[in-house]
Amino acid sequence: MALIIPAITANLIGAFAGGLVLGISMPQLALATSSAFFSYNVSGVTVSTIDAGITLGPGVGLGFGILLPPPVIIKTLFSSFSSFGIRGIMAPSMVIAIATTFSISYAVANIVTTHPSVGEGSGIVSLIPNSGTSIGIFISMFESFGLNGPSAVKLASAIAVGLDQSLSSAKGFVVINGGVVPSPTSGGGSGKIF
Repeated sequence: MALIIPAITANLIGAFAGGLVLGISMPQLALATSSAFFSYNVSGVTVSTIDAGITLGPGVGLGFGILLPPPVIIKTLFSSFSSFGIRGIMAPSMVIAIATTFSISYAVANIVTTHPSVGEGSGIVSLIPNSGTSIGIFISMFESFGLNGPSAVKLASAIAVGLDQSLSSAKGFVVINGGVVPSPTSGGGSGKIF
């Protein structure tokens, strides 16, 4: 499976409803958050790998699923919500719904990487946020779905910062194929999640 906006949105709507985050604007918030999360991953996150291989040469890595433990992202989102002044009675339910949805979305994401010096082997995947663009991505996506005003900016910013802070705990794995010269090797790769 891949990171796709309709699936992320459906999961987030279900998580919001399960946490009693209800109301006429809830689907709009879920769609804005899901779209921002998708854009964040496509344009704001770098995929990096540490590789070990058995052949030299360029290779392509393929993987499925990135583990971002829910307790980690829940903790960072709670902290971020609090620092942006989002402390209402629904804040815990929103945090848990968003964190769980993001964690599930990463768990089913596809990973494609390139490896200049490892032709066959494996790589451990890390996600590196682009903290300079994340808040802007979330705010602009919220605005594009009609979520405007100071509260929307705070919420978008809190989600972006919490997600940025949690990514150092995200890990995945890719299998690298492509090289033909037998020789132990190591290196690094880069790529995208989708």
